[in-house]
Amino acid sequence: LAIKTGVLLATLLKERAFGNRPVTLTGYSLGSLVILSALNELSRLPPSETIHLVQDVFIMGTPAPAGDLKMWTRIRRVVAGRLVNAYVSAEEDYVLAVLSRLSLSSLSSAAVLADWGVAGLRPVPVSGV
Repeated sequence: LAIKTGVLLATLLKERAFGNRPVTLTGYSLGSLVILSALNELSRLPPSETIHLVQDVFIMGTPAPAGDLKMWTRIRRVVAGRLVNAYVSAEEDYVLAVLSRLSLSSLSSAAVLADWGVAGLRPVPVSGV
C-alpha cells in the first residue's frame, strides 16, 4: 500500500494539487517508503515536468535498499534541495531489515533483495544524499 500511495502522491505533485510552490517531504518508516515511491515515479518523467516540484526531502528509518544506486541517483535528480537519509547506527534492528525485505520487491531488482543494507540502518553511497 505504501508503494501505491507513493504513486498517488506523485500524481498529486505532478498536477500541482498542493499549489505551485515546491514542497518539503518528511517521512518515517513506511511514510518514507511512500516518499521514495513518489520520487521514483516522478523520476520517470522528463526533468521539465518535475522542476520545482520537490524542494527538500527528509526520510528516517527507511525500509528501502541503500545499495540501489540507480534508484537513489534517479530520486536525487527530482529533489532540488537537500535529500537527507537519517539512519540509526544500530545494525541489530531486525524488524526494519525484515520489513524492508517485504517492501523491496516493487522498488528494486532481485539482486538488491539479497542485500540487507537498508537505508534506515546505514548511509546511502550516492552524492548529494
